[in-house]
Amino acid sequence: MTAAMGVRHDALVFSSEDELVDGTHDLIEQGLQAGDLVVVHGGDAGVGVLRRAWDDDPRITFADHARLYDRPMRTIGEFQRMLDHESAAGRRVRVTGPVPFGEEPRTRHAWMSYEALVDRALAPYEFVSLCQYDTRVLAADLLAHARATHDRVVTAAGVEVGGQRRAAVLAELAGADGPDPLESEPPAYDGVLTAAEDLPVLRDAFRTAPDDLVIAVNEIVTNALQHARPPVTVRLHRGPDRWLCVVTDDGPGLPDPFQGVDSPLPGNPDAGGHGLWVARQLCDDLTIASDPGRGGTTVRLVHRA
Repeated sequence: MTAAMGVRHDALVFSSEDELVDGTHDLIEQGLQAGDLVVVHGGDAGVGVLRRAWDDDPRITFADHARLYDRPMRTIGEFQRMLDHESAAGRRVRVTGPVPFGEEPRTRHAWMSYEALVDRALAPYEFVSLCQYDTRVLAADLLAHARATHDRVVTAAGVEVGGQRRAAVLAELAGADGPDPLESEPPAYDGVLTAAEDLPVLRDAFRTAPDDLVIAVNEIVTNALQHARPPVTVRLHRGPDRWLCVVTDDGPGLPDPFQGVDSPLPGNPDAGGHGLWVARQLCDDLTIASDPGRGGTTVRLVHRA
């Protein structure tokens, strides 16, 4: 093995198949020579290009993009479990593939947040990622986002230094979506909690909601009661395709925009509490917005029906 490499989260900005092959060459070749786990993921076209370029090398794991990149926080959890397992076995991991930003604004913003969170979430591990940004299909703002959230940006012209605005990006995205349209509808539940003794009443009121959502909301409300300032307001909405729970407290807000993404697994020597991490894993979407003016934090948890 070569010396420890820590986390390196780079972006490859390319505009042709040749540039894709050339840009991923070093990551794949160096990984194979070092005996690392090398993972290539993406759609059929992109993965097919690299399969052919590497003659379908059996040492490369060609992953199911849809499974690995299901939801942003679940993807982070999946990588943390993969890296924890490989680290215990003495292997490092190198990954290349695109991020499925999509067109729907909330989904797009969730994956943009993911790109700003990866470095912190995977910090305990030895991991190299090369995210693929295809200029032929991606909007200009996403290409700018690549430069704001990655350590280095690789192009046909060379390598640029980036990654200096991750915390700022998270702050910008936290309030980008605003209230969910479901919030304009009458809630199925609207309650106020002032102490932990109120939690059994809350859980009883949520008895028709999905179990994963109930557990996640319980974690968020418990955290708010312990670390913020009561009262804590909880509103539950049910739409045709999703459940939405909005939890609001009057505390000072979250000082750390990366809170709740740190690995709670054995490979992280600095693992602390993991209630928010659990909540992020159980939901299809979880956003946190703090109001620096009046104080207080609003957490929105979404669970697809």
